Amino acid sequence: MRILVLAAAALGASLLITPAAAQTAPRPGTAAFDRWAASELTRLSDLDAVRALTYHYGRGNDELSLRYADLETARARAQAEYAQAFAPDVRITVYPLRSATPLRQVTGIDAWTDFASGFFQNANYSSTLHLMSNFNLTLTGADTAIGSAYAGVPHFIRSASARSEATQATTLEYMLCRYAFTARRQADGTWRITEFTIYLDEIWRAEGFYPGGQANGQ
Repeated sequence: MRILVLAAAALGASLLITPAAAQTAPRPGTAAFDRWAASELTRLSDLDAVRALTYHYGRGNDELSLRYADLETARARAQAEYAQAFAPDVRITVYPLRSATPLRQVTGIDAWTDFASGFFQNANYSSTLHLMSNFNLTLTGADTAIGSAYAGVPHFIRSASARSEATQATTLEYMLCRYAFTARRQADGTWRITEFTIYLDEIWRAEGFYPGGQANGQ
């Protein structure tokens, strides 16, 4: 088992650390290498845990939009995801369309759930899909990290009118977003986001329809 762990750390290091850092690795088979490999495995595990926080955030938003027909279930499932992403006292700031003035700043998971749920309902979204990419993560200490990511997010908007009994009119609203955040290891050892900033850079819209009709959230 020890050999497998060290091999995994060495493989991860060779794939994810910079060439300069790889050159500083001790010679395999030495006690110094064992210590370095264990440290590197911890570093990679922490970075992966920090990256996963953004996935929980995205899934929380998607639960809110997809389950619009059952708001109680939507909130419960969304908050379960948000609790895996955010510290209880997280501060979230939203900037619309490259504006220097925030659209909203909220503190706490309940406040964010209220804002996001209201925003999605007012926009009449039937579903969203938060696709995270382009991560840039840095461990700034043993228990702190900063990061950024991009997202391409399709938002489907229900229309009140149907083209026919078989097709439901809809609008696709596609957003390009950037996220910047800080994260901290909690007392139980898990990572959580403490500051989260959302920058909305672009919005693109197109009309369409649901082939065969659709009943998202039912």
